[in-house]
Amino acid sequence: MFKLIFSMATSNLKKNHSLYLPYALTTIMVTMILYITHALSAMPELSTLRGGGAIAQTLGFGVIVVQLVALLTILYANAFVMKNRAKEFGLYGILGLDRKNIQLLSLIELVVFAALSIGLGLILGVIFHAASFAILLKLIQYDIGIKYSFQFGSIIAVLLTMVAIFVLVFFLNATKIYMSRPLELLKEKKKGEKKGRA
Repeated sequence: MFKLIFSMATSNLKKNHSLYLPYALTTIMVTMILYITHALSAMPELSTLRGGGAIAQTLGFGVIVVQLVALLTILYANAFVMKNRAKEFGLYGILGLDRKNIQLLSLIELVVFAALSIGLGLILGVIFHAASFAILLKLIQYDIGIKYSFQFGSIIAVLLTMVAIFVLVFFLNATKIYMSRPLELLKEKKKGEKKGRA
């Protein structure tokens, strides 16, 4: 049964690629920016610069801001995808797939999607981190060359942040699937979007 659901999950991601593409781009972008910001703030080389402590503190605040932006944008993108796929999940329920299996299907899709998106975001973050550090030195007019250092701790920190966000995403998706009946899911896409309070 697991092999069948896994096959369905990978097939669904391919079939709905146009729907997941903006979601993936959002995840990749926020992961990349989060890594660059965190890695810059964690670089020990900053302590050797004049005013480096203030720069590190500012970047540390920037990490918190990027984390909040990542959370909000990923939740919004996920809500958009779930709304457009509600009919599909409803059909699975009508065809006999129980809620636990639909939740498992959603989990596998999310794990595969998150692994690919976060992985690509981290790779791009590592690539552009060195360039960002060079730009930072240029902005503060620091002419003396200092060595660039790879920040492994930042990769761990970003991974923990993104995993926490996607755990929340799965919890919200699983709750929605559990609380909704198949017929309600079929009509979900026809409902108008609610005006955001914010």
